[in-house]
Amino acid sequence: MPTTVKVLRAARLRMLREFVSRPMALRLFVNELTGSEDDPDSYEEPDGPGYAAVGLHPENWTVDEGALIARYPETIWTFRGPAGLVRGDFLTDGRAVLLVERFLIPFPAQHDGDQLRVSLAVGTGPGA
Repeated sequence: MPTTVKVLRAARLRMLREFVSRPMALRLFVNELTGSEDDPDSYEEPDGPGYAAVGLHPENWTVDEGALIARYPETIWTFRGPAGLVRGDFLTDGRAVLLVERFLIPFPAQHDGDQLRVSLAVGTGPGA
């Protein structure tokens, strides 16, 4: 007989804390994703001046235990010239893709000084 297992709040909080406890990198992508989202080779990162993946340090995450959400301080990329149409961001741990976000409106990184700001929030609670 099929059953449903409920992951309780304490376990979800533990999973969230474990998730943010290791170094990761936040990256941007400019291509339409046609391959597997799990495959790091599916992502084409911008190659314009001013872009580099950003290392996320475990100590910079804040965990809201009530909402079961972890937030990372805003990340800002300042482009120094054309870098393409940024379609989203993705989070990696080594070579593994952990999360992907496709922007509703792609960001055109075209000019020196263009800035893209990303506020990262990861949750395990209801509606997260």
